Amino acid sequence: MTRPKLKTALFGVLAALIGLTLILGVGELIIRKNQPEYNFQVFRESSKLTIQETEHGLSWIPHENRVWGGCEGKSGTLTLLLEGSSILYSSTTSSEEGFSVELRNQLKDHGQKNPCIINQAVPGFTFANQHAVINGLDKAIEADYLIWEIWANSPNTFVKVGTSVFNFGSDDAGFVPDPFGLKSLNTVLMGTSRLYEWMALSNYKKPYSRSHRDKWAEFSADALNKMTQAAENRKAKLILVFFPNARQPFAEQREREKSSYGKLAKAAQEKGIPTLFLSEKLNEEQRKDYFADQCCHYTASGVKEVSKIIIDSVIDTSVQ
Repeated sequence: MTRPKLKTALFGVLAALIGLTLILGVGELIIRKNQPEYNFQVFRESSKLTIQETEHGLSWIPHENRVWGGCEGKSGTLTLLLEGSSILYSSTTSSEEGFSVELRNQLKDHGQKNPCIINQAVPGFTFANQHAVINGLDKAIEADYLIWEIWANSPNTFVKVGTSVFNFGSDDAGFVPDPFGLKSLNTVLMGTSRLYEWMALSNYKKPYSRSHRDKWAEFSADALNKMTQAAENRKAKLILVFFPNARQPFAEQREREKSSYGKLAKAAQEKGIPTLFLSEKLNEEQRKDYFADQCCHYTASGVKEVSKIIIDSVIDTSVQ
């Protein structure tokens, strides 16, 4: 090949690379500006949320603080410590209408002068994240009751890739989809390029390698031991509250709960740990009024009713 032809060929290759880089760059900007919707949960580091990994595990902190309610640290204060997800965080109400405030109001109505609510629930949290944050809480903090939200998402785990966390719904806690077979490079690219992430995950479907019953059975044995230890560390009485979904009549849900929640509930009851099934307490005729969406999140009136049920059913408010 003559020098002029070689020069022309090299120029063509360079032009193609520059063009490809521009196309990829534009694609990256478009994807970052217009976040794609996936069929699984994803949370990203942002001005509204901080992701953290500690010795206790993975978690993230919303910058809107809904953690403390009336905790002035006075002796004799009845203290509730809450662990949960967006349900107990009260994602669909204002903070003034959420569980932290309403549970405190209910306790005051029962004669508690200065009740304290420590709400560690965070949107997206599964049990693994909840366990991480309670272990990371100041060791000096104690509570009278540890109320642990149990929900359909509890057994799942998140994996951190770059500045995002994903709930891929896999049995393998460290699983990351690799549709192109790139192995470790796949994780690197997914953590740095949203365009590549979209290409890799846009058609991803959650694997279901175990039965619903088996998944919950395995989860229950490990989780109950960890919850019991967490309660002992805080000198608190553990209470498990099982939350229903918004879509199905409560009576229908109770049948399905036997194959999911049932194993954990039975093990807890054998240890003398109180359990509360909201599907048995909520009024079916008011189900549409309780929920703010088709998932599991409550309206202000729903928060008020659930808070009343929790206080009336499992909290001894006679202790001053």
